[in-house]
Amino acid sequence: MTALMRAFTPLVNNRLARGLLSLLGVPPSELAEPLAQADQLLSDMEGAILTFTPAGWAPSSQVPAKLYTEALGVYRRTGSIEL
Repeated sequence: MTALMRAFTPLVNNRLARGLLSLLGVPPSELAEPLAQADQLLSDMEGAILTFTPAGWAPSSQVPAKLYTEALGVYRRTGSIEL
């Protein structure tokens, strides 16, 4: 899924791809924000996995992604995974 989502990001950064999207009736400007949000979510989840799994807190699809994003933000601010 990560590779698939990141594969679409160059579509809004490439002149030829933007032209093709426009010909297909898809405004490239409308894709920029959703793709940026998806890329940020994927980056946050990747960061959470790399940061918290060695400490025994393995990410799960049962836990909302927002929780991992907030925990990663706390880790970035404090530099610690301890409460």
